[in-house]
Amino acid sequence: MIQDNLIIGKNSKFGQELIKVLPGNYLSKQDLDLRNFDITPYNAKYNNLIILAKGNSDSITSAGKFVDGIISILDSLEYNTAWLFTSGMGTYQGSKNNDLVYYSAEKCLINFVAYKRNFTKKNIVLIQPGRMDLPDEYQARVKLFLKLLETPPIKNLIWDLSNSKYIPY
Repeated sequence: MIQDNLIIGKNSKFGQELIKVLPGNYLSKQDLDLRNFDITPYNAKYNNLIILAKGNSDSITSAGKFVDGIISILDSLEYNTAWLFTSGMGTYQGSKNNDLVYYSAEKCLINFVAYKRNFTKKNIVLIQPGRMDLPDEYQARVKLFLKLLETPPIKNLIWDLSNSKYIPY
């Protein structure tokens, strides 16, 4: 039996807005041990696997551990399409965050993981959400994402959610 959606990252601001409009099973990072992912409770096929969670990257090692968890999820679960949101911190060159290098490493690793798996049977779409600060911005991006879910995914490009277009890696 195919279930509609499994969404990981329910505690994020984007996740909180998505819960209001998209039915599915919602999990937080606290619900999962990404380093020791147990598929048993989620052993179903999902139409959409949506990963909103980002790592708490304070070192290259923690970025790597988080990406290892993402790999476990992507490789363990059955899904038609995985929608993998990248961290906004790794996107903005003008960020004043001292941990920018770690978020950038996390984003680079996730890009590589998706790109490599798309050459096999996986169907993974990377999503760059764009900067969101206000509740209205989150709500607007959720609406854009819902429209994206209705379209056939394109592999090995990044969906720029704020500009509603695919961009190259």
